Amino acid sequence: WNTVIIGNADIELGHLIKVLNNSDWINQGRKYLQEDSDICPFCQQHTISHDFRSQLEEFFDEEYKRQIEKIQQLVAQYTINTEEIINKLEEIQKNTVYIVVGRIDEQILATKIEILKQIFESNKKIINDKLKEPGRKVILNNYSVQLKEIKDLLEKANKEIKSHNNLVKNAISEKIKLTNDIW
Repeated sequence: WNTVIIGNADIELGHLIKVLNNSDWINQGRKYLQEDSDICPFCQQHTISHDFRSQLEEFFDEEYKRQIEKIQQLVAQYTINTEEIINKLEEIQKNTVYIVVGRIDEQILATKIEILKQIFESNKKIINDKLKEPGRKVILNNYSVQLKEIKDLLEKANKEIKSHNNLVKNAISEKIKLTNDIW
C-alpha cells in the first residue's frame, strides 16, 4: 500500500509527469482522449499528436498495468477475507451456546464486531482510493487490537463451554462428588 505506482519515467514525457507529480491525474484523463481527435481533454487545444499518444502509452506501460492488477487482486482478497471474518463472527454471535453457556456479554461482542466492521469498511475505502490514485501512499487502519479483544472473549467462552461439557459428561461422578461434599 506504500508503493507509489507511476508509469515509465524513462521517456521524455515521463520526466515531465514525474516532475509535476500528476501521473494519477493524467491517467484519469487518458480515458477522455478521443482516438480521432487532436484536442487535449485537459486544455482543449489542438495539441495531441501521434507522438504524444505513443508516449502516453509508453508511460503507462505493461509494468504499470501489472502493478494495478496486483492492487486489484489485493483489494479482492481483502474483501473476501474481511467478509469471511465478519460472517464467522456473526455466526458465533447468533450461537446461543456462546451466549448462554459461554457467558459472553452479547452487547460487548456486538459492539466489538461493529467496530471491526467499521475499520474494514474504512480500509476498503482507503484501498479503493489507492486504485483511483495509484501514485499515492496509503496507510490502512490497524484492526489487530479489536481482533485480539474478540479472540480473548471467545477463548474465555470456549473455556466455560469446555468446563460445562466436562460437567455434563461426568454428571454421575460430579453428582457423587457433590453429595460427598455436602455430607
